[in-house]
Amino acid sequence: MTKSTPDGRSGLGTDNSMKDQTRSIIEITPQYLKLVQSVHDERSAVLTHCGLLDISGLSDEAIAKKLIALDKTKKLQLKKSEVVGVVSRQNVILRYLNLPSQNRQELSQMVELQIDNHLPYAREDVVLDFMVLNTGADGYSKVLIVIVLKDIVLRLVKILELAKVPVDRVTMSSLGILDWYKMVGKCAGVAVLLDIGQQESEICICDENHLLTSRQVPLGLHMIESQSSEFIKQIDLTVGSYNKEKLGPFAERMEVFSSKEEIHSFCDHLSKEYTMSVEYKRTLGNPSMPLVKPFIWPEGVLSGGPSVTSVMGLSCAHSLKEGINLVPTQVKDAQDHRKERVLLIRLGVIGLATLLTVTLALNLGAMQRRSYLNGLEKQLKEVKAKVSQSEKKTARVNQLKSAVQNRLVFIDVMDEIYTLLPKGISLVAITISDGHGLSLQGVSFHGEEINRFQKALVDSARFSNVNLDYVNKRTTQEGEVNYFKITFQVKAAGSL
Repeated sequence: MTKSTPDGRSGLGTDNSMKDQTRSIIEITPQYLKLVQSVHDERSAVLTHCGLLDISGLSDEAIAKKLIALDKTKKLQLKKSEVVGVVSRQNVILRYLNLPSQNRQELSQMVELQIDNHLPYAREDVVLDFMVLNTGADGYSKVLIVIVLKDIVLRLVKILELAKVPVDRVTMSSLGILDWYKMVGKCAGVAVLLDIGQQESEICICDENHLLTSRQVPLGLHMIESQSSEFIKQIDLTVGSYNKEKLGPFAERMEVFSSKEEIHSFCDHLSKEYTMSVEYKRTLGNPSMPLVKPFIWPEGVLSGGPSVTSVMGLSCAHSLKEGINLVPTQVKDAQDHRKERVLLIRLGVIGLATLLTVTLALNLGAMQRRSYLNGLEKQLKEVKAKVSQSEKKTARVNQLKSAVQNRLVFIDVMDEIYTLLPKGISLVAITISDGHGLSLQGVSFHGEEINRFQKALVDSARFSNVNLDYVNKRTTQEGEVNYFKITFQVKAAGSL
């Protein structure tokens, strides 16, 4: 249970052994900037602010200025909170893969190896992350891959940086609707979730813990009565595609989220159309959503404006650390570099303070000097530890820079490998042993394909010392599978 303080705010964190965490969720659409803030402890969350800014036609700089003004006026202290950016479902591509592993690191490598065949864009133009939907007794995992154009994420990050707000994570709106469903729904079996906003709606199909599929449709509250048949058509398309792709069990019920009570008649219409149960859950004033008192909803939300279900769901989720994160690597590296610079400046201040303290200590009596020096020795040990940590981080950044500098040549080598690779072979791991050595691990249903691949590597002008280290046969539900490992050297012209 949470306690209430005299100013009406939640008493989260009154136990000194717990530290409250403020989370700020920000979604930027062509028309609105949505901002929801909450305070968390280890047990619960309380919504403390909901903001809605009309940004139609504004430049990125103007949007950042409006965000700065909101931050200052409402005393949100965004810099001190966990900041999560949200990408609308309409800007996201979902893909599914069935991969022969249940190890997260191996799955990540397999996704990178196979994703090019499932992208409508160049790999370097997108950001992606994945989640495991289920695992089978045969050792396979079904994964959902979330893909978004890098420029979309970089624009969101740029606006937040212009507002002096560093972003910690970027995710997609559908996952916020799932989090809201977990908080207010029954969360048993598979459900169809319909989140209805002013101009558009989002249709999600989820089980107790996972988003299975979703779509955003250009239908909203303003046409709920006149185009109810179109709504039903879009729901049918989503559910039909879900069933056709066999993404999970059949849906057992439907839950409708909206800020307007007038949606009840539409829910009654849905109940007549579908055999599954249909239930309405209001997003504003829902008893499952703890609010700071007094809480003021934006007028645009109260009047049936854009949906804030997703940002509220993400704001109240227990933890987002294990979920989708679409922050590009280049942004993460830049953030780490800035943190290291701040640490070095702090170390410099500590060193200067230490020098001044030593100077003062020399002018004190013998007993006082000895006492000060003991304290300084302790401080110096702490400084050395921090310097060591900073040096390790700097070395890591340099390694990343070196890897990026060598990327183009590595791509040339990979292009040669994939040119030689028979269609019946799937690579599961690629290891660089030194500047010239590579090892490939893969699977094939036919042993002759492995021999053909080895011969192609031997005949290639780029490679030498080609060796087939092993071929292991395993029996799966799909038949006999050959696991193999081939090692070879890249000649000087294709050095890694």
